[in-house]
Amino acid sequence: MDDADITQERLEREQMLRNRVEQRPLLYGPEECDQCGDEMPAIRRQHGFRLCVECQTLRERNQKLRRAE
Repeated sequence: MDDADITQERLEREQMLRNRVEQRPLLYGPEECDQCGDEMPAIRRQHGFRLCVECQTLRERNQKLRRAE
């Protein structure tokens, strides 16, 4: 296998990976927070979160308080 073959193989592999990424749905989570109903930021939706930052923070604080009791 020469350098041209290796390069061609690498380019084909990269194109295949790009095609997979393009076919994957971009947003996984709900459009609104499950708890408060506010709009979910796109980055949180992409990672599948169901709560906005504020509601998740409150949930985590409450869990810490319960554990401390």
